[in-house]
Amino acid sequence: MNADGAWQVDDTTLHAAYAEGYKAPTLFQLSGSAGAFGNPALSPERSRSYEVGVRQSLGTVSGSVTLYRRDSRNLIDFVGCAGAGAPAICTGGTRPFGTYDNVARARAEGIEAEVQWQVSNAFSLSGGYALISTRDRAAGSFSNGKRLARRPLHSANLLAHYDGEGFTLGGDIRYVGTSFDNRSNSVRLSGTALVTLRTSIEVNDAIELYGRVENLFD
Repeated sequence: MNADGAWQVDDTTLHAAYAEGYKAPTLFQLSGSAGAFGNPALSPERSRSYEVGVRQSLGTVSGSVTLYRRDSRNLIDFVGCAGAGAPAICTGGTRPFGTYDNVARARAEGIEAEVQWQVSNAFSLSGGYALISTRDRAAGSFSNGKRLARRPLHSANLLAHYDGEGFTLGGDIRYVGTSFDNRSNSVRLSGTALVTLRTSIEVNDAIELYGRVENLFD
C-alpha cells in the first residue's frame, strides 16, 4: 500500500508519504555460486516507511529537505561467517566468505537535503547531503542497537555542469563516510571521495565525441 500527498503555496511545496514494501529473496541470495553464498531459508523482506519534506524555489535557486523513517522486518543482508553472531547456516565451513541472512528487525531514519543553483544560462551547480542512521533492532541479538553493515552515516555530492558553444563540460565529487563491514561493528570501512570529469564535443551535425574520467585522483 502506498499513499502520498502534497500541498503547494506559491513557491513552497509540502509533501508527505507512507509506503509498505515487500521484497522476495533473489535467486542468487537463495542459492548463489552453487550454494557457496546462498541461503535457501531466507524469508522475504517487509517494510513500512514514512517521510515528510518541503521543496522551495527562490528564483535561480531551489532546494528540498526530507525527513524519513523505514522500519524493516527480515531485512536481507550479507553477513560474514567468522566471528560472533555468525548464522547457523555457516556451520560446516561450506560458506567461508559469508552468506545472506535475515535481520529480524531494523530501522533506517535520517534527513536528505538537495539544492540546485542555475548560476547562468550555461552554468549550473547542484549538491546533496544525506544523514542516515541505521540500526539493528532484533531483540536479544548480539547486534541489537548496532549499525547495519556497509551503511555509511554520512554521504554528500557536488555536481557542476557547463554548456558551451559546441561542447559541454561537467564534473562531480561524491563522498561516502565511514561504515562497518560486519554486524558486530568491529571492522571499520574508511570513507571515500571520488572525482569524475566528463565532456562532449560536437564535431559536426552528425558526430559528437564523449570523454569521461572516473576516480580522477585514484
